[in-house]
Amino acid sequence: MSTLSPDKDTELTIALAEYAHLSELRNQVEQKSAARFNFFLALSTATAAVSAGLLTQGWNDSTTRMAAATLGVMVLVTGFSLFLRQVRFTGHNVRLTAAQVALRTYLARRAPDLRPYLFLPVESDRGVLPKGKMSWLNQSLGLPGITALINSALLALAVGLALGLESATTFSISGAALAFLVSLVAQVSYIGRVRASWTRDIEAINRERGIAD
Repeated sequence: MSTLSPDKDTELTIALAEYAHLSELRNQVEQKSAARFNFFLALSTATAAVSAGLLTQGWNDSTTRMAAATLGVMVLVTGFSLFLRQVRFTGHNVRLTAAQVALRTYLARRAPDLRPYLFLPVESDRGVLPKGKMSWLNQSLGLPGITALINSALLALAVGLALGLESATTFSISGAALAFLVSLVAQVSYIGRVRASWTRDIEAINRERGIAD
């Protein structure tokens, strides 16, 4: 069995290799997330264009209504499925980021003089990143939040058309606005709950392994 050279810093080598691997995994997750979002954006845009073309042929026609409704349901199902997928991608990214923070903590404890030069988070020190809990506005940003916004707009349009939005009645406009708000609040609230769950899980692991300061 081969033995390691005593002057070779095995721990540092492993830590740096692990950090590089985590960076690669984060990049892969972000690329997959962006690719799926771009697909959904193209799909929803194309569907909106086709639906507009159908509606110009006459909304009162039952065939037109059925075709537009089918397209709408397809896009909404795809959109809400993608929203859950984007939240899952974000969860992977959050956990990978936490793993990188743990490795930076190891490096900072290993070389205390290096710590002032680490601007990214180390232990509970957020560095140059914003401190405190994420506001609802921050949670609305990012691909999950943008997907939620598009889903809510599409749902509002569908509800409005179902209630007679083409005639611009107060009832149809109010129904569409309510559908938009309820959908957006529900999705953003879900993002907030799962983020809180991720934070609790990461904090528990840090305490268990003695990483938390």
